[in-house]
Amino acid sequence: MNIKFVLSVFVVFGWIGIAPVSQAELVYRFTGHITQIESDSAGLLAAAGLSIGSDIHYAFSVDFNHQAVITHYDGSVEELEDLPRPGEQGNIYADLFYADFLEGVFIKDPVASNIQWPNGALKNDGGIYSTLPSFSSGSFFHDGGYYSMSVFRDNHPEFWNVGDQVNVFSGANVLDGRFSGFRGVVTLDQISQVPLPSLAWMFGVFIMVIFKRERGYLRLRAGI
Repeated sequence: MNIKFVLSVFVVFGWIGIAPVSQAELVYRFTGHITQIESDSAGLLAAAGLSIGSDIHYAFSVDFNHQAVITHYDGSVEELEDLPRPGEQGNIYADLFYADFLEGVFIKDPVASNIQWPNGALKNDGGIYSTLPSFSSGSFFHDGGYYSMSVFRDNHPEFWNVGDQVNVFSGANVLDGRFSGFRGVVTLDQISQVPLPSLAWMFGVFIMVIFKRERGYLRLRAGI
């Protein structure tokens, strides 16, 4: 067997053993229930079968090392800046970081939202920790045309722990201005690492490529 093939296998096994695995992106999962109906003049809660005591759940993919972004209706992406911006001064501090809404219970009026964002491309997801003279708040948010939802607490989400209780708000308007909204309480059930592409799969592809080259080399030597 070609010695280069054997060495290549050992190199790949060694790389798999020492390759760093990113710990940056995490999935936060919450479950809880609705505690308050702020209003249902728009009828969106009734239509969704939601009321006080209804179960709710949420999941966000979060990376505190990257900025929050908005994908606009035309597909363009805007990165949100922290406050104060470079060269500015002020008593408001805001850390805006990446938080991608994966799933959860929220309400919106599809007619109103589709009119504002006809192709449905708006994706305004993120996380923020802000401080004001009187209070501080941290949240993951998901909002768009005529609706918004967030999970929030009074400290930076980076310091939220499994078992912590977190507040929820979800609200939406219809075109004539009527509003439906609820508040709830959820528990942070799980913080898990976002799975990376399988190293085993990558290794398998590498071996197949090397084996194919090795087989071609042997056939060439045999004059086949």
